[in-house]
Amino acid sequence: MGEKDGLHKEFKVKTAKREAFEETGLRITDLELFGIYSGEKCFVDYPNGDKVYSVQIIFKAKQYTGELGRSDLTNISLFPKTEQKALKYL
Repeated sequence: MGEKDGLHKEFKVKTAKREAFEETGLRITDLELFGIYSGEKCFVDYPNGDKVYSVQIIFKAKQYTGELGRSDLTNISLFPKTEQKALKYL
């Protein structure tokens, strides 16, 4: 991996950590790339008429600290690993 690729990876990891903290109040560490998704499954047609294709870069955090609940989301939860297979990611 070249220097430029390493910088992009570092930026994505820092962004994931910052977003996780802002949305959940958790400080995540030891991140592993889970997947990169785009295409038809990532299309959203918003009520205001906006139509958006997103690119989703998903990381899995192996450790975290803090208390869950900083988010303005109405339904946020942690799931044990044994239940994660039942979740529908996309």
